[in-house]
Amino acid sequence: MNSAVTHKTAAHSASATRLQRGLLTTCLLAAPALLTASELARLQVENSRVESEDTYRDVLSQLDAVTAHIGLWHLAAWLDLAVVFTWTGALVAAVIVIHRTRPWIATLTGVTAAVSIVGLSMHHAFYYQALADLAGIPDHESTARLLARQGPTRSRWPRC
Repeated sequence: MNSAVTHKTAAHSASATRLQRGLLTTCLLAAPALLTASELARLQVENSRVESEDTYRDVLSQLDAVTAHIGLWHLAAWLDLAVVFTWTGALVAAVIVIHRTRPWIATLTGVTAAVSIVGLSMHHAFYYQALADLAGIPDHESTARLLARQGPTRSRWPRC
């Protein structure tokens, strides 16, 4: 009876491992594909924007572009959210593989992965969601004026 229980437990453990491997492999393959799709959708919206040195005009153009393509903007946001989840699975897969031979490196990888996931989540929350909310305000000119008074909305780093 004891060997039957052990055999059943081992079979259950092997199938769970196979399921986990399949899920993590799917995450490894899906994360880059979803990121690419999200960026393509976002760039479609961004390409309709007219950049300007004047912060007010730049913000107004951004709001108008998001409003004009709000469906595509939401698609990019949902794909970006899917990237956060699949990226998490992909990084967990890397940590599991590394952990078998180098536990300390796996720990460092896990910490770096956690910071990466937080960064992706913040990008999603404060970029996609904020712009979608602001695009829903009917008076873009007043909104753009207010945002322009609050400071620069884009990086001042030189373009490469």
